[in-house]
Amino acid sequence: MRISVEDFTTKLSELKQQGFIPTVRTGPTGVGHTLEQTLGLSENNLIVPDLGEVELKTTRRSANSLVTLFTLDRNAWIVPQSQIIKSNGIQSEKERDRINLYVMLSGSRSLRGVKLDWSDNDLWIKSDEEETVAHWSFDSILTQFHRKIRHLILVTADSRSIDNVEHFCYNEATFYSGWLLRWHLPKLFSESTLAVDIRMHLRNNRVRNHGTGFRIRENHLDRLYPYGEKLPI
Repeated sequence: MRISVEDFTTKLSELKQQGFIPTVRTGPTGVGHTLEQTLGLSENNLIVPDLGEVELKTTRRSANSLVTLFTLDRNAWIVPQSQIIKSNGIQSEKERDRINLYVMLSGSRSLRGVKLDWSDNDLWIKSDEEETVAHWSFDSILTQFHRKIRHLILVTADSRSIDNVEHFCYNEATFYSGWLLRWHLPKLFSESTLAVDIRMHLRNNRVRNHGTGFRIRENHLDRLYPYGEKLPI
């Protein structure tokens, strides 16, 4: 089922009138999964007439958490990922055969021996010794941005525990839209508005990469989009 933003707004308004509803999944992803299941939505099925698809993100009001805009790994890694994990990861306390490298990089601050660097046209992850670990052209980042999240709806929910079960009231939504330009990117990275999240581990010499995420805090979304409007729910 594909629905327009207008029809989604109507459905969300009806859901808001129900007040708090129980989560259908525990944990951090429950707020989004519950909304999708309750409204009968599947991934990427919101449309803007004549413009394209809309990405749906959902958050708890109190969290001010980070939103993963998209993941992008294809052809990015210069150094083999297994080598990066062995050099910069941390031994798991629970699993002796597992080394974790979960680190979010923003600005030029070094963490776990790696850091971000950028020019007017490119983004790199570099080691503290200035070795290039990974590389993205800004063109590739912009292509992914416009393909995945040129239009985005952020739904905000109040959360409370009722009989030890988390419940959500989905009562606010903002529609964001517009083009991100290349000259925006150096400033967004230098101000730590955009962050890069490395999420991988090594177990039995096999790499598991959960996708390198490009992330932003919810209250900074208006820095990405020239247009933002609260939906009338």
